[in-house]
Amino acid sequence: MGAERIYHVAISDDWEMSVPAGSYEAATRGTLWEDGGYIRACAAEAIQSVLDARYADLTLPLLVVVLDAEVLRTEGIAVETDGSSARIYGALPSADHDAVVETIAIERAESGWLAPAGMVAPAPTHVEAHPSVLYVGTPAYLIGTTNDDGTPNLSPASSHFALGNMLVLGIETDSQTSLNLHARGELTVNFPSPDSWQAVVRLSSLTGRDPVPLHKARRYRYEPDKFGAAHLTAQASDLVAPPRVQECRLQFEAKVRRMTPGVGGGYDMVEAEVVKVHADPRLLRDRDGHLVPDRWHPLIYAFRHLFDRGPEVGWLASSPTAGGPPELD
Repeated sequence: MGAERIYHVAISDDWEMSVPAGSYEAATRGTLWEDGGYIRACAAEAIQSVLDARYADLTLPLLVVVLDAEVLRTEGIAVETDGSSARIYGALPSADHDAVVETIAIERAESGWLAPAGMVAPAPTHVEAHPSVLYVGTPAYLIGTTNDDGTPNLSPASSHFALGNMLVLGIETDSQTSLNLHARGELTVNFPSPDSWQAVVRLSSLTGRDPVPLHKARRYRYEPDKFGAAHLTAQASDLVAPPRVQECRLQFEAKVRRMTPGVGGGYDMVEAEVVKVHADPRLLRDRDGHLVPDRWHPLIYAFRHLFDRGPEVGWLASSPTAGGPPELD
């Protein structure tokens, strides 16, 4: 006996009346196979969708006929499968216990017909998603630059990654930050802690551009004093002109080495060399200045929401602050 199972939903009375005659000819609800050209069948996981699509309004008792496709073929009945659907080109031998493995009554609940247990499509491990942004979760940062008149500009951002002592930042081309970086090429990158999330939100609707670009006018307003508007404190830098943010426990001074237009336009890829790192002493291991990771909690920006970092779950063997390599299962 073969092991290829296919499933046909039948009206119970139609099936039971066919057994004495040994031939079942209903292609689907109310249609003979000769009229339809074939009898419909499906895979187990498609039974529920068949019930929903074709039998939702029917209250007559239903059953699932479990068929062995290989046996049907050996008896001269062609069977074609295509994904979760199948076509049987001939009447079913309803009295043949090799071809007909079993029949299972289908229960009807208030919500409708329910596929028998074990014949429900498993929940997919993944489905197609359409997020409005692809910010899966990176530390938010505040980027400090200097305007033409020497005053500071401060903007929130999250698109960045680090390679060695280089940062790669994604910066909108129509921003005051972009203008300042093109003109002077110096910046500070300041990483706020979760307790500073409100400062990030306050800055998110402000721009240093005057006048405000037309396409930004609905979301942004011009603000010359962003430090004051965000209730933050400017702190002098050592090697670059833009100030740091005193409330941020981790601060980088950096210089632009290259700015490249983004493929889609609207943003620049800014490659900046970090020339000095400032850290709250409480973040450091005393003897060598290494940051202790479990003391550092950056503000995480994910899908336009802000989060604290969760507990440590592991580390790499190359970590200079771990007591040794991690133990893996």
